[in-house]
Order: sequence, then C-alpha cells, then structure tokens
Amino acid sequence: MGHASRVVVTGAACWAAIACGVVPSPAEAQIQYLDNGSIRLGVDTSKGGAIVVLQPSGTLGSGSNVVNTFDLGREIQQSYYSGPSSFVPAGATQHPSWSPWPWNPVQAGDAYGNKSTLIASSTSSTQLYVKSRPKQWALQNVDSECTLEEWITLSGSVATVRNRLTNARSDTVQYAARTQELPAVYTWAKLTQLKTYTGTQPFTSGSLSVIPNTGPPWTTFRATEGWAAYVDANDWGLGVFAPNNVKFIGGFAGTPGTGSTTSSNTGYIAPIRSEIIDDDIVYEHTYHLILGSLASIRAFATANKPDLKPDYQFRGTRDGWTYTNATDSGFPVTDRLHVNTNSADPQMIGPECSFPAADVPKLFVRVAASVAGAAQTSGRFYWERENGALPMSTAQSKGFTIAADGQFRTYEVVLSSTSSWTGQISRLRFDPVTSGTTGDFVEVQFISAYAPSTIYVDVASGTQTQVQARASILTGTAGLTKTGTGTLSLTLSNTFTGTTRVDAGRLIIAHRQALASSTVSVSAGTMLALATGVDAVVRGLDLQSGGKLDIGTGLLTVTDSLASATALAKLREGRGDGTWSGTSGIVSTAIAGDLAAGRARAIGWLENGGGAITFAYAAPGDTNLDRVIDILDVAGFLTAGKFDTGSAADWSDGDFNYDGVSDVLDAAEFMMSGYFDAGPYAAAARGMAGVPEPHAWWLAGSGAAMLLTIRRAAARRRGCISPESDGLLSF
Repeated sequence: MGHASRVVVTGAACWAAIACGVVPSPAEAQIQYLDNGSIRLGVDTSKGGAIVVLQPSGTLGSGSNVVNTFDLGREIQQSYYSGPSSFVPAGATQHPSWSPWPWNPVQAGDAYGNKSTLIASSTSSTQLYVKSRPKQWALQNVDSECTLEEWITLSGSVATVRNRLTNARSDTVQYAARTQELPAVYTWAKLTQLKTYTGTQPFTSGSLSVIPNTGPPWTTFRATEGWAAYVDANDWGLGVFAPNNVKFIGGFAGTPGTGSTTSSNTGYIAPIRSEIIDDDIVYEHTYHLILGSLASIRAFATANKPDLKPDYQFRGTRDGWTYTNATDSGFPVTDRLHVNTNSADPQMIGPECSFPAADVPKLFVRVAASVAGAAQTSGRFYWERENGALPMSTAQSKGFTIAADGQFRTYEVVLSSTSSWTGQISRLRFDPVTSGTTGDFVEVQFISAYAPSTIYVDVASGTQTQVQARASILTGTAGLTKTGTGTLSLTLSNTFTGTTRVDAGRLIIAHRQALASSTVSVSAGTMLALATGVDAVVRGLDLQSGGKLDIGTGLLTVTDSLASATALAKLREGRGDGTWSGTSGIVSTAIAGDLAAGRARAIGWLENGGGAITFAYAAPGDTNLDRVIDILDVAGFLTAGKFDTGSAADWSDGDFNYDGVSDVLDAAEFMMSGYFDAGPYAAAARGMAGVPEPHAWWLAGSGAAMLLTIRRAAARRRGCISPESDGLLSF
C-alpha cells in the first residue's frame, strides 16, 4: 500500500516495482457499501476492509469511482511504518523489488498479492466498521502482529473515517520515528491535477497551488489548511482533509487522464506525520474524504478548521512529538511524556504546524526535570518560520530556567518580546536540557499557547503522595484532575482556585489546606477521602451519582453554596442500611468499623450559614461536633425546641438517625452511646488529649429536665421502666 513513504525511503528505483514487480489483486471482491443518497462508499472485506469505491450515489461501475485499485498497495487504506529498517523475521524472505524494507503492516495485503485477513465487519444505515489483521507488505503471506480497525460514517458528500492501529509486537525495541501515511489515498487517473493551499496565511481565501509531479519519488509539500485534492479539468474530484496535519505528500504516476480504476496510472495523496510506533501502541487518527467541486472541498475544510494555535496535551498520546538524541518510556502514555535525556543535546521535535506568531505571545509548558548534581537546568524553545524557509536556529529561540528537583511546575515563556517571533510559525522544538547523563530525565505534561485549565495527575496503581507524584505545590487558577485507578494523597498546602476532578481512583485530603480554595467534583466509581484525623476545608463539593466521600475519622467543611437538601440526600445514600458503607454518597469506613465493634458512631453535619456545611466523624448526641457530648449538646436540644414535636429536624436539632425528626429514638441513641460527660469520644482514634469544657450552672438546670426526658425515653426503649412508672434507672 501507500507507496508514498516507500518511495521516500528507497527512491525512484521503487517505481519499477510499483509498475512491474507487484502482483495485481485478484478480481474477486467482497464489497460492503454505505450510501446516504449523496455518495456511495464501498470497502472490500476480502482486502482487509480497504476502501475501494467512492462515487456519487446512483452511479454504478468504475466510471465515476475515484479510487484506484490496481494492486493491494493502492486503494484508500491504512499503512504504518516502524523499525527495523530491514524487517525479515525467521523463515521469511523479502520481495526482491522491496528489499530492504521496514516493518510495514498494510490493510489490503502484501506485495505478493496475498490479501489481509478480515476479523470482523458490520454495516448499519449510518456506519460501516471493519477489523482486520494486515499483511507485512514486503513479505510473502506474513501476518502482522497487530490489528487495524476502521469506522466510517457519511454526511452529505463527506466520508469521515476513524482509523485505529493496535500493536502487539514481540519485538519490544523502541525504534525511531518514521513517516506515517494518514492515510494513503490512490485516485482514478481521470483526476489529473493535485491542488491545495500552500501559503503562510491559511483560511484567508488565498490562491491555491498546483503540485507538479511525475513521480515517484513523490513531492512533499505543506498544505497549511490541512487538505489536498485530486481534480479533473472541471475542478471536480476527491479531497482529503486531515485536521492538524499540514504536511502532505503526493503526485501522479503514469499517464494522466488515461485508464480505469484498475490501471497502473494513478494519483496519490497522503497526509503525513512522523510518529513513533511502539510495540504495544494503540494509535488513532481521523480524516475526511470529500467528493465534489474544489470549492466545496475547501469550504468543508474551512468550516471545520481546527484551532491553529499550539496546544499539545500529552495525555495518552505524544501528540505528534518525536525525539532527537532522546527516547521516552514508551506506550502507554499516561498524563505525561517521560523523556530520557541522558545524552548530549536531547531534543523534542514538534509536528509541522501553521499559526501566526502574533496570535501566540507566550507558551506554557509544564515540566519536571531531574538532572544529576544540578538544582536547575536551561530549557529552550526553537521555532521554524515560513514553512521551513527560515529554519530553526539560535536566533529563532528563547531560553528559560527549569528547576531540576523533579517536581512539576508550569512555566510561562514570553516569546512576543523576541524579534524573531514573527510571521508564520511552522514548527516548534523544545530542548529541555542542554546535555544529560545517565539517569537524567524530564517529564512534560503539555506545551500550549493556553494557560492550563487543569493539571492532570495520574496514579496508575498504589498510593502516591503529592510530592511522590511530582505535583509540587499547586497554585494559580488551573484545576486538578486525578486520573488512574491508584490513590493520590494531597499532602501540601495548595492555593489553586480551579476545580478538582476525581475522574478515576481515589483522592485523599491529607492536609487541611490541600483543597481549601477548590471545588471538588467526584465522578461515579471514584472516591474523595480524608486522611485519618484530618480536619479539612473545600470551597465546594459535587458528589456525582455513584461518587463517594469517605469522612473517615475527620471533619470536612464545605464553605460555598452546598444546599442542605443535597447534603442530606448524600448522607442518607452513604448511611445506607445504617452502617455508613453505602455504594455512593457520604460514607465512613472508620464508622463502619466502629459500629461493627459495638461503638456508637455516625456522620454528623451542621449548617454554618451562607451555604457552608460541615460533615464530621461523630457520636450520636454531639450536636455541635466538638467531639464531646456534654451539657452544651443538651442545650442544643432545648434551644431547637423540636424534640418530640414532629417538626422537621436536622443533626443539630437532635436528629441522629436521619429520619427527619428529633424524637425518643434519637434520644435513646444519645444516651445509649455512654459518652455523656465522658470526655472526647474520638481522643484515642485521633491521638487527642481530653480537654473538659466549662459547665455553666444556668445550663445545668435547664439541661436536667431534658436529661430526665431523654433518660426516661431511653429506659422505656430498653424496657427498664414502664410508661406508667416515674422511677429512674441510674445510667
């Protein structure tokens, strides 16, 4: 397939192989179609699901089909490249016309004419799906250690294709990046001109260019609007739009205007990008095929243009960045690139791009550096201008200082003050250190024109403190997003004001001020927890359905606008069957353990005014959550005046069992706990010394009547006195 990169690698001699050395694909086809009334697309399931038909609806045969299917290297299909440079596994032999040749799975089949194996396919009224095991292009009937998937949908005259490579190679070497065809597109010979926009001011209606070529070797060009099209003399044809890809390759082989879709004469287009294809990578990309006039092709690209400003987020992907004199830790990428900088002049190379320097006055980079024997290191950004006409140089660069303590920090690099930061920027490079030695590394989370809205911290397994996760002290307006199924313990006094999101695993508040200025959103299946004995503050709390807050033995105050009805609903969810171990809501594993051991405990809560609410590990009766049960709590009953009235009540009114009223059942829980005037009930668990509170004699007298009522109620509940008896049992 995709002879574009093949020719790039091996030069003009490969054309003889394309014309003469490849076995044309057998005639039998098994085509599945998708037709929306505007266009008709077909994939050949006998060729691994490669696209073999794209034509206006209502037409049959190859007369209007724009896809060339001369051999198994044509079609519109997936093809990927990695090392070694000459891939010859044991027992295999490379095709003489394609030797030496690297690892290269091809969706349709191999150079010998062996077709790839279909694993699965499905077609609905709106989507076509195929999954295949591709052949190695240069080898005789050798299956690749990977699978290819393809999802296709139609809208008007546009086919949108999402591709996925899932690798499972036994060779685990991380080979250098190679040029990838994303995808390879071979066109009908009647489409004779390759047109695109190659200027430095994309999406401003600038003049189009015709790409001259009689290859291979093909022509490499910058298509700064992300599209290129093969069209006929009337400017009708096929456009390929790959958002965020501005580097293309293409040309025409053979005699333009002559031959059917099975002729050796063909046009070729491929959006290309240099990528590292790891042994276990899952790599995806999306592109669009537009059938119609040149004007409509460009209009679609313009209507769907991406944000041209750089915004490289290294979460699950390298986002097109590669390396010189460096490697990384491989796939999977979590929330950062871990780059080994143990050599001279390690470089991170960005993909080709196109944006006005004036639109990006500064870059934000979040990086953690570890450099042996150094407290800081020198980072530097380089840039290319005008589509490579002005290549990277020291004159086109800006340096800045990076702390080398291994902790993540976000650096704001002002570029607008540099005279060479002007015109069109067409590529970036980041040198995180000038030189490294064994064990040196940097980790990079993002390089962006935008100040971060959130900081991602991934803990895949186990537990990491904030320092161990290299998150440093979090400041500024960005939020925090916890990912990974492990546990992150926030141990530092952070001041950031953005939202904290628990998207996976567990987040522990282990410092009172860890999230004091942040609203915390807890997703389904995740948990926010307090470390043992921690009293903490958060600005806001959003417990989504299925999310949990574990109070433990601590106290949490939500300072901003938490509705009491919402709080009560989440408390009841967590209380569940009374053990405080519900599957969602506000729970306490510590209280669940206490109850199992026969110690009366519950989660208490107080409204503090202004939408502020406090939740705490408590014993029934501690109406003010000061961790002792005394005459002040009895006074709380009296002041509220809701005991045995049937009026709506909350914890501070004496509702300890969450039934919405304060009555004899709550009084019984109060007195049966055995903690009245016994000092701090949580002292042992929290390592606190008991500090008695002052007793006011005027409170004692008013409290005695309440105690009498409560003790009688408790006694009646336990059967110690009859309702008619005035006798008191001594507690």
